Amino acid sequence: MANDKILFQRSHVFIKEQLPHRELRVGSFDEITGRITIIQNERGKFFRFIPTGLEDTVTDDWALVSGNHSIVSYKNTRNGSDSVSVTPNPLLKYRFYFNLNNLRSVRRHHMLHGIAHMVFVLKDGTTLPAFHFNLGGSKELLHLLQQHLRLEK
Repeated sequence: MANDKILFQRSHVFIKEQLPHRELRVGSFDEITGRITIIQNERGKFFRFIPTGLEDTVTDDWALVSGNHSIVSYKNTRNGSDSVSVTPNPLLKYRFYFNLNNLRSVRRHHMLHGIAHMVFVLKDGTTLPAFHFNLGGSKELLHLLQQHLRLEK
């Protein structure tokens, strides 16, 4: 991450978790606030969303989400001390990191009070939750994506 060049960064972006009524529980999340960053390094250009409070967590080589309760993650440290960890923090499932070349489509919508949100769909069919930009920045992100990807209306 030391060689990462930040192309775009926006804090106070949030996603909403839509829970069915039967799954409502005490302490459930309504909004997960975080930061979107577009970075460039020797491997390409990447989208990253990190929820507030997880900024200092290590980026894993892979992670397995088990429901809303635990995350099993693996980090190859390349010094012989690889680590596997199980974490009960439900925010970890909202940590997103993907190569922009894996982006199939992006939709930008405006809500009634001027709050725009964007939905990203990856080439493997994964649809990420809607990212809400209540302090602006969605138009700037879309322009940046147009500079690096071919986008059609």
